[in-house]
Amino acid sequence: MNISIQLMPLKVEQGGCHMLIKSRLNAKTSGYIIIDTGASMSAFDKDTCLSFSKPLFNIKEVKSSGITNESLNAIPVVINKIFLGRRLFKNIKAVLIDLSHINALYSEFTNKMVIGLIGGNFLKKYKATIDYKNNKLNLEI
Repeated sequence: MNISIQLMPLKVEQGGCHMLIKSRLNAKTSGYIIIDTGASMSAFDKDTCLSFSKPLFNIKEVKSSGITNESLNAIPVVINKIFLGRRLFKNIKAVLIDLSHINALYSEFTNKMVIGLIGGNFLKKYKATIDYKNNKLNLEI
């Protein structure tokens, strides 16, 4: 079955654009998730999501980095439930990292709170395609 999830383009400096999805992780946690085709793993904000995430393989912390060589001290977890738009996804493998730097940067462009990044593991699992013309994320369920 194929589904489409509405994306919200957000123009950023230098003519760039990030694609966001309105999301909810539990009854109290909602915000926006960035589609990050350059990220190997999906990542969520450590402060926001630690209390309802299930640690993976009893690993306390792994070293990870983004585009810079700065260590992110990522905690591997499973997010039990996540709503992307109106669609529910269960047991999503991800890492928890500090996203305060992302939200500080986004505060220059918008008042939207970023709670996570959807990365390659999720995009590959659901054979994702991004329809930039219609602002849709298409997935095979």
